[in-house]
Amino acid sequence: MNTIVKRNFKQKTAIIEKIAMEYKKIKYLGENSLLICEEEANYLKEKKDLSYFNDLKTKIDYILFQMDEELSKIIYNEFFSSKSGNWWIYYYSKSTFYRLKNKAMDLFLEWWYA
Repeated sequence: MNTIVKRNFKQKTAIIEKIAMEYKKIKYLGENSLLICEEEANYLKEKKDLSYFNDLKTKIDYILFQMDEELSKIIYNEFFSSKSGNWWIYYYSKSTFYRLKNKAMDLFLEWWYA
């Protein structure tokens, strides 16, 4: 965890955004398996192993399940769902939100790299 904590907010955000892009792609391909275009087929061939997709989705779902509900909600809504960027305004002050988001990102990455 020490190397994760040493990363700044932007770096942690970038790492989780990259993970989320893979997750969203997996989710999209799973829901639209009959509509796969050539580019997506090449993406699948590049990964070579469909278990990669199942493992990634399972790992992310497991991490979100293991996290505190509030922190999990922040990670999911910020990175894995299609909610607007300001979904949190009705729940938190700006400072509280960013403090909790930073804590949630630390925990998510700690589980991710465990």
